[in-house]
Amino acid sequence: MSAEKRHKLLCIVCPESCEMEVVEKDGTLVFPTGICHRGQDYARQEIVDPRRILTTTVRLLGGEVQMLPVRTTQPIPREKLLKAMDQIAGITAEAPVQARDVVIPDVAGSGVPLIASRSVDKRGEKTK
Repeated sequence: MSAEKRHKLLCIVCPESCEMEVVEKDGTLVFPTGICHRGQDYARQEIVDPRRILTTTVRLLGGEVQMLPVRTTQPIPREKLLKAMDQIAGITAEAPVQARDVVIPDVAGSGVPLIASRSVDKRGEKTK
């Protein structure tokens, strides 16, 4: 007899927010009737390799603000989020910074860069 594993998910792909219970049996995922292909793709990704976009802040020296908002350019594996946050907690950026500047080229060994989410001038200077 094969072991079944059940995964209860709330799809976030569209505003419908479909609830689903996906059954995993012998490495195969069985989806409930009525779940669209986009929902199935979301569930498959969430069960097999869950990923998240990381958004946070970094200390900023010499800027008009003290914290720089940053984010990953792509989702990173969920199991790397804590390692990424530890890495980010240990860095400081320096003003001026432009939106989309790379802050960390490869956050937590994920192959994904961490970038600035906004531009920040040096304290007392304005961009022309």
